[in-house]
Amino acid sequence: KTHREVHSMVGVFAATHRVWLLHAVVFCLAASVAVGDPPGDRSGDPMDRSLLGDKAPVRFAAVGLLVPMHALLWTLARLETTSNHVLKKSCGFCFCLSSVCWAALWAAPLVTYAAVRLYDWVETNSDQEVMEMGALAAHYSVSFIGLFFLLFAPAKRADQLFNLTPVPLGLRFVRYFFWFVIMAIKFLLGIVIFSAVYSATEQLQFINLGHETPKDVVGLWRSSHWGASFYEWALLWLMAFYMFCADTAMWFQVSCMVLGVGIVFVQRGCRVCSFCLQDQIVQIPERFSRLVFKYAPKARGTDIAGTFPDVWDRIVAYLRYEDKCESDAMWEMSFSKGIKNSGMSWDALSMSTNPVVLREKMPKKPDLFEGGTPIETCFRNYCGWKA
Repeated sequence: KTHREVHSMVGVFAATHRVWLLHAVVFCLAASVAVGDPPGDRSGDPMDRSLLGDKAPVRFAAVGLLVPMHALLWTLARLETTSNHVLKKSCGFCFCLSSVCWAALWAAPLVTYAAVRLYDWVETNSDQEVMEMGALAAHYSVSFIGLFFLLFAPAKRADQLFNLTPVPLGLRFVRYFFWFVIMAIKFLLGIVIFSAVYSATEQLQFINLGHETPKDVVGLWRSSHWGASFYEWALLWLMAFYMFCADTAMWFQVSCMVLGVGIVFVQRGCRVCSFCLQDQIVQIPERFSRLVFKYAPKARGTDIAGTFPDVWDRIVAYLRYEDKCESDAMWEMSFSKGIKNSGMSWDALSMSTNPVVLREKMPKKPDLFEGGTPIETCFRNYCGWKA
């Protein structure tokens, strides 16, 4: 890491720019749906048209302008964080040619959007409608291509310090589908929230810059009321964007929880009742004996290996020796109630010094392994209740 990359927020943006671009695109799409078309008929003079257009296709076309804006910010961030040695080394004919090609790709949405607005402002006839649809198709195409490269192929050759870890196609699909579901949920909830934000701006009589006309902007720019209203409107929507980005962590955790519960149910054969009502701690002696002490003799009249009580007491003693539990907790979890703190030494706990004893008769189980009713299990596991 260079000094400028470590000691500047520009380096953070250069490393996480795809996160901000994805949130900005989803935010603008949801806001465009929530705000809707401007009220009234504004056909005629282009100075009486809305800044972002009077129709939904034209209004959504403005979202494509995020591609050149983000590409410019990302380029400036990479120039700031890249050392002078790397810049001098990479400058050459191929570098200049590729830079010109990338600049043409990033600037293409600006040209196509200008064509869309030009055909939107002129008087409508059949030929111009066809031209406007063609300009919209071209704008959406170049914007999607630029967005694809920014999101899925953002790395340059100088950025790849090592080869990426190969990921199977199925796992890659699951990852993209996971994030698609999260962003779809945020998009749908964003429409509801942004509709409330737009209603608040209407009730507070703030300006809505997308619905303002060029004539209104030019006439009110020198007005102190317009400036104050604009800053209040911008602050409200910036706060909405901040909250929109911040709650991604919450939806990520909720989605991971849902996936984790589903994976656990699949691993347990979809036995939901046993998962919710069965006390898993009570099953430790039998499962430990079945899986670990498979060939050890069983204690008389039980399915528990005769060596399990001594091994379990040794485990609990190690927990006390490493100060992972208190003495009273060690005493409650042990089969042998005669364990003393004086015996907590490395030599006393060593298997070579004190080997495991095989018991023919099972001693009294600790309260930890005593079963309870399903209701007690539910309260203990999910309500924090302790007997």
